[in-house]
Formats: sequence, structure tokens, C-alpha cells
Amino acid sequence: MLGIRVTLFLSLLSLLPISSGAQELFHTSALQIGTGHIGSTSPFAESVDPFNPSLMSEITQFGAEVSYMMPYSLKDLQQVDAKVAVATRVCHLQAEVLRSGNEYSAFTLLGGGLSRRFYKFGIGLEYRAVIHTMSNNEKYVSSFSRFGIHINPTEKWTFSAAVQNIENRQMSYEYTSVDLQPIAMIGLKWKANDMFALQAEVEKRWDRDAVGKLAVTIIPIPQLFATVGFMRRGSTLSAGVGYIHKFLTVNAAMSYHAQLGVSSGATISIVNPWGNN
Repeated sequence: MLGIRVTLFLSLLSLLPISSGAQELFHTSALQIGTGHIGSTSPFAESVDPFNPSLMSEITQFGAEVSYMMPYSLKDLQQVDAKVAVATRVCHLQAEVLRSGNEYSAFTLLGGGLSRRFYKFGIGLEYRAVIHTMSNNEKYVSSFSRFGIHINPTEKWTFSAAVQNIENRQMSYEYTSVDLQPIAMIGLKWKANDMFALQAEVEKRWDRDAVGKLAVTIIPIPQLFATVGFMRRGSTLSAGVGYIHKFLTVNAAMSYHAQLGVSSGATISIVNPWGNN
């Protein structure tokens, strides 16, 4: 029975709409869900949750975030994620801890990295370790890196790129192995004004065709924002809403995959609690 559960769990992971491989649960927050799973850019200048680690360099002081997510309404895939980013005089330091799964098969992700901004150019690097724990307490470990850059030629435009697992690492088990497949993302963001932002992205996995994504963020008043996104893979539609009070943001989002169903998430984040420098 345990073998069947483990096989089913790994099979579900391989079907995830962002990419296949065990690490693919591990780059989604409520904000990313609501913007069509775009990760190379963020609709906000300062954000703790992007897939692209270089965007952390935009935080001027401190940022922290806690997220709860349930992919495809499956309790066995639920996850809790915590991230933190701290600005220093030399660079920005960032860390992440994520837990996902159930008593039979659970994943723990530990991540750490740094980023730096040079005038209109940002660069970031992360290292991530994934620990898969079985019900018999057997543990299997793998790791991979994540690298990203972004450029702001003007206040309205952001161009970015990010790549994960360029090493093409695998999660090795006693009798099999699971690919942690490389992922590359190229994106842009156009911020028309303080009330409207448009994001577009192309994601490529080494073994599949490129996938397009598009998202719109509307901020009708400074305290409220809404997002709508679309990802071509699985004809995934998404939407989210959020409330901003000074340095505190609360965000909830849902997405619908044509074959796998509904995913949902909620995030609470704090950015620059002492005000902007």
C-alpha cells in the first residue's frame, strides 16, 4: 500500500501545470497563482515571493511572507511556505522554508540566496535543497540552484529572465529516480501608472514546448488590488484579490486548470515595516 501511495504522489507531482518534477510545488505563492503563475516579474516593485531571485534586491529594508496553498484542492499536496529577505549594505540576503505533503510522503524545501542591485540592473542566486521523507522515516535529498536577472530601463518597463536547476539534478530513490527538470523563464512588465500593470512571460522546460502567460493587475485604490492571469498550459485561468495596509499585504487567489481542477492560496506579507528610505 505504501508503494502505491508513493507512486501516486510522484505521479501527481509530474502532472503539475508549472513544470514537472518534485520541485514544481515550490515556487508558487498567492500572488503568483493570481497572475497566471508568472515568476520572472512581479506586479509590485517590492515583493518577497518571486521565482526570480534578483527581484529581492528591490526591497530596501526587510521583507517576510507566509503562504498556505492547496494545489488542485488535494489535501495531500497542501503546503506552508515562509520566506524572508533582508537588505544589507553589501547585498540582499534571502531564505525560505517550505513543507508539503502528508504522513506518508512529505517534502521539505530549504532555500537560501543573495541578490544585488546595480543602478538599473539586478542579479540574484539561490541554492535550494529538497528533502523527501517517507512514512518509514527514510529520507532522500537533492538540490539545485536558481539564478535570475532583471533590468529597469525606465520606471514603466522591467525585463527579466530566470533559470532553475541548470545542473539538471534528479531526486534519486532506492529503485528509481525523478527528474527535477530545468526551467527557464523570460518576462516583461509594463507599469502604465500606479493603477495598472501588465505582465507577459514565456516559460520553457527542457522536455516540453514553451508556454505563454499573461497577467493584468489593477489597483483601483491604494489599499486594494486585483489580478487576472492566463497560462496556456491546461488553459489555466486565475484571479486574485489583495488588501494593503501600510507595510502589510493580505492576498488570496485561485486558479482553474482544465484537467486538474482548482488550486488556491493565501499569503500574508510584510515589506519595509519602518517605511521607505
